[in-house]
Amino acid sequence: MENLGTFKIAEPCHANWNEMTAATQGRFCASCQKCVVDFTQKTTAEIKAVYDENAGNVCGRVKASQVVNTRPDWHARPAIFRAKALKGLQMFALALLTTFGFMLHTEVKAQDKMIMGKVAYVPERHAAAEVSGRVVLDSGKPAAGASVLLQQDGMTVAESKTDAHGMYRFRSVKSGQYQLTAYSNDGQNGSMVLRVTEKSLQHEDLQLEEPMLMGGLMHVPDEPVEPID
Repeated sequence: MENLGTFKIAEPCHANWNEMTAATQGRFCASCQKCVVDFTQKTTAEIKAVYDENAGNVCGRVKASQVVNTRPDWHARPAIFRAKALKGLQMFALALLTTFGFMLHTEVKAQDKMIMGKVAYVPERHAAAEVSGRVVLDSGKPAAGASVLLQQDGMTVAESKTDAHGMYRFRSVKSGQYQLTAYSNDGQNGSMVLRVTEKSLQHEDLQLEEPMLMGGLMHVPDEPVEPID
């Protein structure tokens, strides 16, 4: 049996696939003056056939699962988002202390305007909604256990996990524009712009896709198996 091995992206390409010109086997990249072959629906044997036919001089577009040592650590991203949110909270605390100090200074100068009585909290009124939906993989199956982030102005305001059916839910979401982002356990990801209105319930589904990679391919043969005596 032929040793098919696997492949890796030896020279990553950061050109925009959608801006390339359509070609017979994929799309033509004006930056490197090459045809980028679309291997996303090909088997390893089919990729190897094209690779051998071109003596290894192949630039391709593949899914992350089709190559080795190229899948990004998507699970590290939520921690980054949380760090940004913490920085925002620290800035808020500083602003609160500054405001409180100004209020004390004003209180000393204007004691003739003081009032007394029972204190009652009056919360700021904002239209809020419940946002829920279903996250599915590119195969159409539910993305169980996927991380779902609700972000606004670059900061994560809420985080959730999908259930066994790929369902997520955020309660008491204020009106405004958000970025809804999800990451599955196998590296698929997706995002969409979410506009929350005053209506009480909103249903937003999100389909994930496996990250696409482009660049020059390098064949990685399998290690030979030593016979057992």
